[in-house]
Amino acid sequence: MQPKNKAIEEIKEHEFFKDNLENLDIFVKYIIGRVDIKNYGNKDNNLIILECSDQKASIESPDWFKTKEGSGWVIESKKGILDLKIKCINDGILKIYIRGTEYFNRYGHKIIVDVIFTKLIVNDTVIFDTETKYMTLTKYFAYEMSKVKNGEIIDIHIEWEPS
Repeated sequence: MQPKNKAIEEIKEHEFFKDNLENLDIFVKYIIGRVDIKNYGNKDNNLIILECSDQKASIESPDWFKTKEGSGWVIESKKGILDLKIKCINDGILKIYIRGTEYFNRYGHKIIVDVIFTKLIVNDTVIFDTETKYMTLTKYFAYEMSKVKNGEIIDIHIEWEPS
C-alpha cells in the first residue's frame, strides 16, 4: 500500500476538487517547471542526460528541436527542484532555457502557465538565486555556455515554485 501524501489529500477535500476530481489534473499543471537544453553546432550535436534527480520527469527530444544545428531535449518536472548531469556530444554552444508550460483546457483554449524560478546553478556557478524570475512558455530565461567541448559534463541545478 502506497503512503498517502497529506497535502494532496487535503487539496482533494477542497470544494473545487471534490466536485470534479479532474480539476486536480489542472492544478498539477501549475507546478511544472520546464527546461529546454540544446548543444548548438551541427546536425550531429546532441546531449546525453546522464542523471536526472526526478525519476518521474518527462524527458523528450521532440522532432521540432532537431535541426541542422543539433538535437535538443525538453524536461518537465513537478518536484520544484531538479538536478541534471548532462554530457555534450561534439563541441558547440550549450543553451539552457527555463520556462513555464502550457496546456489546452476542455474548451480548446491554450492556457499559458507562469512559474517562479528561484535558483539556477550551472557547474557550481550561481546564475541567480535571490532574484525571482517569472517564466512562461514564451517569456523564458536563457543561459548560454559558449565553447563546450565534446564529452564535457555539465551539472545543472534548478529550483522553482508555482506563481
